[in-house]
Amino acid sequence: MKTKYLILVLTIGSMFLWSCDDKILNLENPGAMTSDSYYKTPAQLDAAVSAVYSAAKGGNLLSLSYFWLNEYQSDDCTLGGGQTEVHYVTILNGTYDATNDVMGGVWNGWYRMIHRANVVIEKAPGVQKIDETIRKQRVAEAKFLRAWAYYELVVNWGKVPIYTEIVERLGGFQPRAEIADVYAQIYKDLADAIVDLPAVASVDGGRATQYAARALMAKAYLQQGNYAKAKEQLLPVVNSGKLALSSNYMDNFVEAVSINNESLFQINFGGSDNYSMTWNGDGNETTAGASLRHIYISATTWRNMIPSDNLLAEYECVEKGFAKTDPRLKFTIYFTGDQYQPGKTLTAAKQNGNASTYNGASIKTSWRKSTVTYISDAGWYSGRINQRVIRYSDVLLSLAECYNELGRSDSAIIIMNQVRDRATVQMPHYPIVGSYPCSTKDEVFNAIVHERRVELAFEEVRANDLKRWYRNGKISKLPLLYTPKNPDGYLPIPLQEVNSNAKIGASNQTPGF
Repeated sequence: MKTKYLILVLTIGSMFLWSCDDKILNLENPGAMTSDSYYKTPAQLDAAVSAVYSAAKGGNLLSLSYFWLNEYQSDDCTLGGGQTEVHYVTILNGTYDATNDVMGGVWNGWYRMIHRANVVIEKAPGVQKIDETIRKQRVAEAKFLRAWAYYELVVNWGKVPIYTEIVERLGGFQPRAEIADVYAQIYKDLADAIVDLPAVASVDGGRATQYAARALMAKAYLQQGNYAKAKEQLLPVVNSGKLALSSNYMDNFVEAVSINNESLFQINFGGSDNYSMTWNGDGNETTAGASLRHIYISATTWRNMIPSDNLLAEYECVEKGFAKTDPRLKFTIYFTGDQYQPGKTLTAAKQNGNASTYNGASIKTSWRKSTVTYISDAGWYSGRINQRVIRYSDVLLSLAECYNELGRSDSAIIIMNQVRDRATVQMPHYPIVGSYPCSTKDEVFNAIVHERRVELAFEEVRANDLKRWYRNGKISKLPLLYTPKNPDGYLPIPLQEVNSNAKIGASNQTPGF
């Protein structure tokens, strides 16, 4: 009865609307702000660009789901214990499918960023009374961020829809584009961006620069195995004199150091206080936004994700016959018995969940890098550490890889040793007899793999490295707990996209799903 009544009301209502005078229907509220009337001033354009950056800070991306998806597609992390939520566990053990909401959130986050970038690119020409250099820079920033989004999408999902204009109607979906076409769009956006981006970021560091664009373009070329093109983009960064390794490794992962010369591109986190939870998935908050990362993985909080035994074994240590224990081990990971605050020692009881195995002994370990355990051991304490998306050490090690692949292994060794020479690291130089000899191209490659892993652990780099090495035939299999359903390790298109986008549908789902 209620259903019939509702249908009757809707029918009568629609008849009334259609019978209204056209003049009434066409009336507009002169005080209402629309997309056509809003983007007219420099301040409004700046707000639109800020909204693109803010998308990265949402729970769908860097604040939460992005690091879960990336880290659990690598061999660096494992379960902290039975407290870990199921939608994360399925990513780690390979039982995920198209309904996984973590993957769906990341997909939505990147496309939200793309949509916001498209708004900036399309509306910027209509902004009045603006310096042309600023207008071009804002568009370049939007193109950089759009390219970043497409880079992450193509690495994870392969063929994905490309949108370069604002979607203004419900049926404006695009089909999955070929992988080569997605990369072509990335290169086009970044080439455009390089022309108009500044060499140095603004004072807070949270803006794209021409060197960040070059580094991102190099990452894309590396994914395709094009080492010559990647080198072309990396050399201007290295030769610029604008970047350097921070003498203190930990300066990249603490709140007190907001920006340094090692950060090519970063996303800034803030918030009014450390108890301001920013659960918003799409980064729509008006404040700077704090990160939820610490809450989930800190030694003294939920500790849902911990270092894998495999990663622990990767670090050089005197117990295994190396000349020195790599300081980056303790900079990255807490061990039971470590002091984490003045007068406070980390015990097994303080660390919820599972233990690790290190050098044959059972011991609880937890993430230190990018956590604020050194400030507070409270459960609901969000982090304000700016996340370095691209670090200079990543650039150097990428260049080393290019040199090695292009027949200049000697140059690759010099660069790796430069990274190991950091003041707070000071590790012995390659070659390392018995463990990392560097007499052949393959041996140098193994050293590069090792150095990238211990230098960049828990920075959402390892999974993308593994994928490109596997897809380019550099390693024979992905070192995961399972065999991926898709032979190239691509993820399923999220179910909500399959159901809503008629140009994809079930027939165009990722093979294996």
